[in-house]
Amino acid sequence: MSQEHQNKPGKSSVTGSSHHDHDHHAPGPGKRTLTEALPHHKSAHGHREADRSEGGPSVKVALVAGKPAKAASAPVPAKDEVKDDPGTDAAPTARAATALSLDVAIHTYAPVVYMAKGEDHRAANASEYITNSSLKWSHQGKGADQTFDTPGHIDQKALGHGDYKNRARNAQGLDTGREIRSNEDVRPKDNRGPGGDEGFYLDLPESHHKSQRSGTDAPVYYEAKNQHYITYWFFYAFNAGPAPGGADDHEGDWERICVKLDANNRATEVAYFQHDGPPKTYKWPDVPKEGVTHPVVYSAKGSHASYTSPGSKRLHKNGVPIPFVKDHASKGARWVADPGGPTDHLTDVTQQAWYGYGGAWGEPGSITETTGPQGPSGHKKPAPDGW
Repeated sequence: MSQEHQNKPGKSSVTGSSHHDHDHHAPGPGKRTLTEALPHHKSAHGHREADRSEGGPSVKVALVAGKPAKAASAPVPAKDEVKDDPGTDAAPTARAATALSLDVAIHTYAPVVYMAKGEDHRAANASEYITNSSLKWSHQGKGADQTFDTPGHIDQKALGHGDYKNRARNAQGLDTGREIRSNEDVRPKDNRGPGGDEGFYLDLPESHHKSQRSGTDAPVYYEAKNQHYITYWFFYAFNAGPAPGGADDHEGDWERICVKLDANNRATEVAYFQHDGPPKTYKWPDVPKEGVTHPVVYSAKGSHASYTSPGSKRLHKNGVPIPFVKDHASKGARWVADPGGPTDHLTDVTQQAWYGYGGAWGEPGSITETTGPQGPSGHKKPAPDGW
């Protein structure tokens, strides 16, 4: 889950939580952060963490059935790869004989995701999200936002390669400095890239917030580093979080799990990313699985945080439980990459035309947590530190 929106003609104002690596900014007039919306809870910081004790909308354009563009094709594994459990601690000499290529490992550890029962904002195709969006630049009060392209006209390759350019403005509202490219670190509200608080964003019409399809045919994106990790990215077009009054809603939602690999590309741990703070990590034998090697993920309703089990999940901020606010995960629609099957949805995210885009996937909110998040780009770490 992520972030908060500013008032916009015809749109309701909402605020939000997550994305995992951003700091809070003071909310604008009339806005409430998640914490402020709750009684008897005060904190000097803005981060929330998932329960330490825990044991998207799809866009309206129809998804293309079957294999997405640039989806990986599944190699046929050797017999010992089918029978061998990558979690077993065999002797080094025995395990060396069953080392996996990175491509085989990507398919071997592809996750099975259960979206929550009654989920209105299911998994989506990121390319179709762009097709349905306008590309804009937020000047953060130093002039009206600029529109570069309207729905159906964004050049996704130009977006990822940095061919869209703009300048930030000074306090007098005049353009200043060099041209800033769309593949730089240019998410509004971050105050860390060349545009400061200004930057590019994808603005999705409100009519596309709720899913029109099941979400089970959406791509499961992956990003991998040989002998280090495989990150499986999940995209949702809208985050409708658990805070009262929609206080943590935002457009765009990138979630993930990350499988840690050893020198043989065998799984040793899995990190489940939830809300602010570090992900929760589990040793491979403790990870719930289907078919011996496929990690199971329960996607929380609305927020899409990744859990290892269904049920209610208490949220924390700075180690303190947040009263009355919980995530809820359940065994709803089964979304599976189906590696090698007739609907192989595994897709290399680095080969997407838009990969590299460093702006926001969603309109700016009054604070960074309620602004659309950054996606896979080189500006967002795919794996925990040290992996």
